[in-house]
Amino acid sequence: MSMMWTLETALPVLQAVERICADRGAHCALGGSVLHKGGSEKDLDVFIYPHNKQGYEKDSLLTAFSKLLKWSGETQLHFQYDDKDVVQFFLKDKRIDVFFL
Repeated sequence: MSMMWTLETALPVLQAVERICADRGAHCALGGSVLHKGGSEKDLDVFIYPHNKQGYEKDSLLTAFSKLLKWSGETQLHFQYDDKDVVQFFLKDKRIDVFFL
């Protein structure tokens, strides 16, 4: 079984993430190599952005994502660069970087 993310494997994940986001004042978008090249052996880049000026509650999203993506051990890594907060998840040993804008 390939460990590669493709548009086909990413779509159901993005749809599930969008359902979580929509209920919490946010939306998601695909970026990175999966969008630009159609696949990535490294990771899936998902961007979370607010629906309106009121923004969203990040903690609520993280809690919901942790149920969907099943954080385990040290896979919850926060790192910041620019104004982005990036949280790393894994789904079936495939990495997902979630960028909170």
